[in-house]
Order: sequence, then C-alpha cells, then structure tokens
Amino acid sequence: MRGGRQSDTIIAVGRGRVYTPQGAKRIRRALVLTLGLLVGLLFVTIGFILGLDNVVARVHFDDAEKVPAVVVNADYAKPRMKDSASFIRVKLPGVHNIQASIDNVIQAPDGLSPGDRVPVLYDPARPGHALFPSQLGWTKLMFPGGGFFLLGLGATIANGLAMVREIAMYVRS
Repeated sequence: MRGGRQSDTIIAVGRGRVYTPQGAKRIRRALVLTLGLLVGLLFVTIGFILGLDNVVARVHFDDAEKVPAVVVNADYAKPRMKDSASFIRVKLPGVHNIQASIDNVIQAPDGLSPGDRVPVLYDPARPGHALFPSQLGWTKLMFPGGGFFLLGLGATIANGLAMVREIAMYVRS
C-alpha cells in the first residue's frame, strides 16, 4: 500500500493465480458468441425464406419468351394503403388466347386495370403462369432475401471462427 491506497497489481504465486477474473469473462464471451451465432443463423434462414420465391422464379422464367399480354383482371385488396395487387390475371392473345396468372403479385407494377397492355414472360412448360420482366432482375434476388442471407452468413462465419478460437485457447490452457 502506498499512501493509504491499495495497489491494483495482480500477483501470480507459483503455478496458481491469486485472482482470476477470467472465468466470468469467458462465460460472458461464450454467451455473446453463441447469441451472435444464433442470430446469424436466424438471418440466414430468413434470407433463404425471403429469397426462395425469387430463385424459383429465376429458374422457371429465365429462358421464357417475352410476349404481349392484356390484363383481364387485377384485384387490389387494400387500395387505400398501397396500390399492390392481390391477384392479377392476364390474357395472352399471341399464344392461343391463353389466360395466365402472375406468380409474384407483391412485386408486380402498381395500378394495373383491365385492358392495360403489358409485356410478360411466358413459358409453355408452365401453362397458366406468367411473370413481368421487371420481376426477374438480380436486384429482386438480392433485396431483401439476399441481403439477409449475406448478413447472416457473415455473422455466422465471424462468430463461428471466434468460437473455434476460444475453444482452442481453452483446450491449450
């Protein structure tokens, strides 16, 4: 003690330590890393779920031909809140007057009404289904599903590597 104050120095005696605050810090660090890993995995799962429809659309309509269509009906469930349709059916006059429903109405253009002429992607292998060309871009794959997936993947890898490092340090000691 100097001047009536206690020294903050931790003294190691022999092989054992006099004071070991590392136990509580290790437990806290392990909990934080585990929580980070779980949040990362949750974000990966959410990203996968949000991006699945867009990936399926990309697979089904990637080689589809662009044909002119006429909107037969567009049902808007909540027109006051947002101009997003809940159901859109189009008629394809160039393809034997077939009617097809738009697969992804959430990302469909707003404000369509019966009689509007629009281009759609149509694949004869999937009769009764169509998609707007603007719905097939790579940006539709990235937001929001791809963003969640990449963010979660980064967090999962970072926390997983940190956990492996902590476990290796614990095993060595």
